[in-house]
Amino acid sequence: MCALLGLGPRLEEVRLQGNVAPLGALDLPSLRVFELCTSSLGRAGLASLVAARWPALERLVLWFGDCEYGGGD
Repeated sequence: MCALLGLGPRLEEVRLQGNVAPLGALDLPSLRVFELCTSSLGRAGLASLVAARWPALERLVLWFGDCEYGGGD
């Protein structure tokens, strides 16, 4: 995932589904769409989303499943 997000300056859309690796710092200046479908985001992942820098964001979609399924907290 880190290699993918290293493309940050050029990324316009990101769609992630399934178990999510640590997101880390999200500095994505061109990002317009971010979609995340997971049941295993956890507190650190949520903190990454809160601190994200994506000034061009037009659409944010977050789907959370049952934490019993994916082990999220």
